Amino acid sequence: MPASFERYADPDTLLLPAQATTLEQPLALWWGLEATLPWCVLDGQVSELTNRPPALTARTLADAVPGTRWGSSTGLSAPAIEYRGVLADQLALFASAQWAPQGSGGLNQLFRDHGITAPQLGAELKLPPPQALAVWRGQLALTADQAATLADRLEQPASQLLAANPALPSAVVHELNRPLRRKQVKALAAQHDETERDARLRAAYGIYTLAARDDDRTQPSWMARTDRYFELRLGE
Repeated sequence: MPASFERYADPDTLLLPAQATTLEQPLALWWGLEATLPWCVLDGQVSELTNRPPALTARTLADAVPGTRWGSSTGLSAPAIEYRGVLADQLALFASAQWAPQGSGGLNQLFRDHGITAPQLGAELKLPPPQALAVWRGQLALTADQAATLADRLEQPASQLLAANPALPSAVVHELNRPLRRKQVKALAAQHDETERDARLRAAYGIYTLAARDDDRTQPSWMARTDRYFELRLGE
């Protein structure tokens, strides 16, 4: 649910007094605009309620926090209506955000179209034969560095090669979405002079490839593998 400083309000806006949050500023909660957002769009915690009820609803919050009141419908202004609309549009945009491509799984066809065999792929990427065969078949993802190596040879952008990878495991995406990973992602981005999104992709495919070399693939611990990846890349 979006919150704003108390400038605009409508009948569905719950107004909190300054003492109700650790920010110590009056806030407006725009009820009715609740949305589930991916962690990758959340940067950091700004404030929290000083007294949070067990079940957070408009009614329980209004009852639990002294001085809380609803916005008035009297003299409802056009700016308040417009502001709610802007918030709704922005939340919809944030809710749909994703950094991980769906993964077309088209690597094998792409290699066939360009006449690249598994041995040639292994020689180009310096991969052992079993791993080269798995990549050539599209069973194992290209890493960001491997995609960059092949980009000139195939005359295609590295981003297009990564998009042809098999889909990333949802657990890998979830792990890299966690706020505590952002510091590591930013360090990786600085190391390679790239955007955070590209660094997340680099990490995701690197973790995926690292997992393929693991002897125990029955119950993978993606948290441990992610820790291991950043330990190797960042020396943490």
